Amino acid sequence: MDLKDKRILVIGGAGLIGSHTIDQLLKEPVKEIRIFDNFSRGRAENLAGAISDPRVNIFPHGGELLHPEIVNAAMDGIDGVYCFAALWLLHCWDYPRSALEVNVTGLFNILEAITTNRTN
Repeated sequence: MDLKDKRILVIGGAGLIGSHTIDQLLKEPVKEIRIFDNFSRGRAENLAGAISDPRVNIFPHGGELLHPEIVNAAMDGIDGVYCFAALWLLHCWDYPRSALEVNVTGLFNILEAITTNRTN
């Protein structure tokens, strides 16, 4: 994908992998990087350098994957998506129903929002 003037959504962008992905995306001529994160595991400190770039913003209405209307709103006008959001592995082991809800239903909400908001 040519990233020139693209608007990118990074789901789980405040986590370790998501924040490093944002750092790499900032080396490209992207128009916008929108971060979608509930900050349950991700940290604002991971975004300290990136957030000073005017192309980077944190989606202001939350970052909960289980709220399809919020996921859909975050996806509005987006050209590409990176998804790094998931429950921690040991949490999944201890709470498999939560893992199913977040990791599967959350992904379904993302895919549905992509379909709803696609432009071509």
